[in-house]
Amino acid sequence: KFDEALPLFEQVAERNLSSDDWFNVATCAILCKQIEKGYEALNKAIELYKQIGNDENLPVGQMCFYFMHALNDVAEYDLGFTQLQQFKNIIIDLKITDDHFLYIRGIPFLGNILNASVNILKNQCGKGRYRRKGFD
Repeated sequence: KFDEALPLFEQVAERNLSSDDWFNVATCAILCKQIEKGYEALNKAIELYKQIGNDENLPVGQMCFYFMHALNDVAEYDLGFTQLQQFKNIIIDLKITDDHFLYIRGIPFLGNILNASVNILKNQCGKGRYRRKGFD
């Protein structure tokens, strides 16, 4: 019942300065297919995390990972692909994909990113964007 939960999450987030509360708004908005509101809330969550976040809050990398999952869940594959490309850039910049190294930086494990990307990439290929013979 995401449509019922969204206004409640928004009320909580507006009363608190918590990146976690705004992240709840972000994912719930996506699951309600309110894409713009979801991105606005994600940006607010990231800003709050940068300003006052601590070890108890969900790190930005994890926020973006679960946000990508939500986009996949509502079949927003192009937007999910954009999120996936950001992870590609992060991994390329880091050059180290050891689980512990990624964990202490708040980034999902490479295996989890790859597993989450399968459906997004499959649907990109299905639209002909990256279609190659034998890939389907």
